Amino acid sequence: MTEELSNWFMDENHINHKEVINSFRDEYEMNNLISAVEFIFIGFPDQDLGIVSIRGTLSLMDTLVDIQLWTGSFLSRIFRYALPGGELLTPLFLRMINIIAYIESGIIQQISFYQETTAFMQFLKEKNMYSNLALTGHSLGGGLAMITAAQTQIPAITISSPNALLSRGTFGPTPVTESGLAKYTFNVIPNRDIVPLMDDASQNFQKINCRSPLNKPHQCHLPQWAICELLYTCGSYGRPIPCYCVSRVGYDEPDPIKNDGKTFSQICSE
Repeated sequence: MTEELSNWFMDENHINHKEVINSFRDEYEMNNLISAVEFIFIGFPDQDLGIVSIRGTLSLMDTLVDIQLWTGSFLSRIFRYALPGGELLTPLFLRMINIIAYIESGIIQQISFYQETTAFMQFLKEKNMYSNLALTGHSLGGGLAMITAAQTQIPAITISSPNALLSRGTFGPTPVTESGLAKYTFNVIPNRDIVPLMDDASQNFQKINCRSPLNKPHQCHLPQWAICELLYTCGSYGRPIPCYCVSRVGYDEPDPIKNDGKTFSQICSE
């Protein structure tokens, strides 16, 4: 991870604040259950900016957390699209989601990873290490980032997150409001990615293309495919393009910034 960060940020001054996370967890776990959520805290002193990146779904446990936290909203979306005039029943579905969450409250309380990420962001606010804080994450990590963003009023930019508009009333004890999601969250949604369909998108989102073959829609949820599309569409602003964008995802080789006699393929093969 350190090597990848150094390659991406090049000469930009950045700090991986592992000791800050360890200090927080030593204090947090004295009064709370130890959770499986993983995140890193990267600081940019020259910009007075700290970014917390929350890990996405990697294990079966993470998948079960996704299912438990968003069961109500996912079922509601299915029923809403299946029923004639289902959009008019959204207020009823919101109540149904809250009922499902209440029934599963014991289980949800044990897997509410967002409570730890929200507590960590409050911890950073109190330490006042940086004037500007932000959150990011992919998949489950992005969903947790969106919930925490609305709870702490810290902006979050996420990729392939399950959204939280319908299920917002189930996340507590700090409330997640529709206005909070609209003001502090932005979700990048690849085409044919089913995970963001688990809940309604809030006000700010951007759909992007997915070049995965039609018979492999699961690849549209992979962060590498979304990152390559964003770099191809928006540019990298001089930062190095990952080799897999060309070798695995199938994008054209980027134009060289410096003419040092080496092609992109030669650099990637080194």
